[in-house]
Amino acid sequence: MSRPRYDAIFFDLDGTLVDSRVAVIDAVSAGIHEALTAAGETVPPIDAQMLRAPLGKPAPEYFRAVLPETLGHLAGAVKEAATRHEVAALAAGKGQLFDGVLEALDRLREAGVLLGVISNAQAPYFRAALRYTGLGERFQHSECHEELPPDAASPFKTTLLRRALLQLGSAPERLMMVGDRAEDIQAGISTGCATLGIPFGFGDEKELAIADRQLDSWGLLPAMVGV
Repeated sequence: MSRPRYDAIFFDLDGTLVDSRVAVIDAVSAGIHEALTAAGETVPPIDAQMLRAPLGKPAPEYFRAVLPETLGHLAGAVKEAATRHEVAALAAGKGQLFDGVLEALDRLREAGVLLGVISNAQAPYFRAALRYTGLGERFQHSECHEELPPDAASPFKTTLLRRALLQLGSAPERLMMVGDRAEDIQAGISTGCATLGIPFGFGDEKELAIADRQLDSWGLLPAMVGV
């Protein structure tokens, strides 16, 4: 077997590995209703696209972004409520992976490629997603924004990737970053890694034009990296 082109590959979670376009949006919508109603506030109209657009931002920024400015003080309560709904959905088996994800990851592991997952998601959701989808056992490294030290530098996705590099001891030129949003690709560029965009998640081909390449199907990934 020839040596893979990369010693390690790191992945974003939502919109990259997990097809959370429905479950997460439903959970956030439910969280907004729950938190605002509990606070005695009128729940404004909720548009799914409004909830999708900021996905990929660190959780505190995301939950502020989906609320009107006048309700920004309730972002923490919305985050807590939405997280409960997200974890409950995952526990009920509603966490869907994109077709071919597990098969591709298993082929990469069999070829000796180290795998990691990093995310701007909140920690309870991140850990539940890894547990209930079967992803967790496939990664040598996993960390999310809320698990970073308090003094961690922004942009957090870049910090997460640099910490992963240090833990696994991989040289940047032998590593690839895979994600569906511009921040994922920028993290790879900032650390000198190869980058691969996922255009069927929350981002699109235009947003991901800065990536070295884009992936049309998970089944194509092993061959793309020489496995």
